[in-house]
Amino acid sequence: MVKVSQYELEREANIARNKAFLEQLQLKQAVEELTEGLPPSAKQRAAAEAEVKAKQAKKPRDPRKKTETPVDAPRRQSRRLQGASADPTTKRKRVAEEEEEAAKAAEDALEQEYLNHVTKRARHEDFSLSGSAPAAFEGDTPLPVGRAIHSGEAETREIEDLQNRLRDMDLVARNQVGKARIYSSTYHRDASKDLIFFGDKAGQVAVWDVRAPTDEVDDDGDVTPKDGENELGKVYQMQIHWPAKDTSSVSCVKVDPANANVIYTTAYDCTVRRTSLTDQASTELYSLEDTLLSSLDPLPNGELWVSDNDGGITHLDQREEQKKAIRYQLSDKKIGCVSLNPVYTNYLSVSSNSRSLKIWDSRCLRGALDQVPEDMKAEKDTSSYPTTVVDSDVISNYLDSDDGKSALRAEWKHGKSVSSGYWAPDGRKLVTTSYDDTVRLWDFREDVLTGSAPFPSARPLTSVKHNVQTGRFVSILKAQWSMNPEVYPHFTIANMKPYTILVYSAKGDLLAELGPSQYNKRVQAVTCSHPRIVERAAGGGADGKVFLWGPKNFWDEA
Repeated sequence: MVKVSQYELEREANIARNKAFLEQLQLKQAVEELTEGLPPSAKQRAAAEAEVKAKQAKKPRDPRKKTETPVDAPRRQSRRLQGASADPTTKRKRVAEEEEEAAKAAEDALEQEYLNHVTKRARHEDFSLSGSAPAAFEGDTPLPVGRAIHSGEAETREIEDLQNRLRDMDLVARNQVGKARIYSSTYHRDASKDLIFFGDKAGQVAVWDVRAPTDEVDDDGDVTPKDGENELGKVYQMQIHWPAKDTSSVSCVKVDPANANVIYTTAYDCTVRRTSLTDQASTELYSLEDTLLSSLDPLPNGELWVSDNDGGITHLDQREEQKKAIRYQLSDKKIGCVSLNPVYTNYLSVSSNSRSLKIWDSRCLRGALDQVPEDMKAEKDTSSYPTTVVDSDVISNYLDSDDGKSALRAEWKHGKSVSSGYWAPDGRKLVTTSYDDTVRLWDFREDVLTGSAPFPSARPLTSVKHNVQTGRFVSILKAQWSMNPEVYPHFTIANMKPYTILVYSAKGDLLAELGPSQYNKRVQAVTCSHPRIVERAAGGGADGKVFLWGPKNFWDEA
């Protein structure tokens, strides 16, 4: 027997009282509506179960009789199940449609595969940058070469004056030039503008025109700068190298020393490109298949030297009617930096992962080309330049000969890989950055640079301990000279912590520390200085944000 809870008993008593009351009022319809849809009570369920059991007892089931399970009719019937005859025309039409769909799918798959292949390749053709590049400059004046060398009290006064000017600098502007990590930068030499070029990890060169009007204005319709509190200026984004991802990192960007409207870039898409602001177009100068290009340095006469990650440096001469390239295999490891002496232009400083800095005399180095058999010259054709490769065996044999003794003028070992080495604008000083956490400085006498004998074996003038352990997500730290020849030589380098930029003299004296700022949350790994104005320094980090330091009256000068 089914047990009934107290709640069920009270519920049934309430229903019975309400039913009796309604019947007294002779409202049968209301009674039916009241009871309609209600679940059966416990007594009703018990009575129903007893009735079913009684019927089953009266009529026992015959075990021989099979109970047929009803089968649902198919929801959809083919023409065969419907009893209709097949139409051959319809069948042929259906087969033709299926074949057409299959052919189109195969064609789309091939097209997508081709597009995927194309997007992964470097872009070798010329293309326009109209609308994404700044306007051309007028009245450019190349930088002067060399400077007067002072010593004693005159040199001391010069350093003190420089230090006073640098210490007055403050953060004056900031901006977001892209989303990718900054890899390289250079400051344009036009003194009427603050125009800075930043190469990033995705093959883009962003141009930050700091003083250009911004799109955001205040209530009066004017831009009100607040010493770096606002994102100021205009940013031009030029996708010079392709594809737009980390395989196209712009490793170096330089302004042509003879033409302010031309910039040169190297990237990990294995190409060197020349971009003209006058023509608003980019042209490939050189490509080296499957070899990452790490840096370049141009001369005013149209020559360029390019370093690569496979241990070679390549000489390009744009003056030649039939353009040719000569690649010298100088190391068995990556050459991360090549720098030309701006005064004694035959000297190349070559920094490599072989833990050494080498000074080569390009006039003598070219003699190694005579050791290459004629049938081996220009064997490696590229889309732009036929390339002659002078391999390491030829270089080694040439250095052992009488003609090649003056090709390698100096070599200085470092504790670990040498990430950079640059000549100062006076042509006498040299700075290197090494993974042994040391910045080294040299100062050469004029008679050493003008002679033909190997440089005397000498230690650096001074060394500065500096943390350069950047890891995977911060660009390589490199000490960068200010190329201003009118002041005492000094260089900038990023500081790992705090996030500042340090300015040192050519003697290793700390002149100024720029920053930190509440807006700067990253290491400003890539630095550069204005080549004509002392009180200018810029930096960029891994988040695509860039910062400019200048005098506190920076915006009053505009």
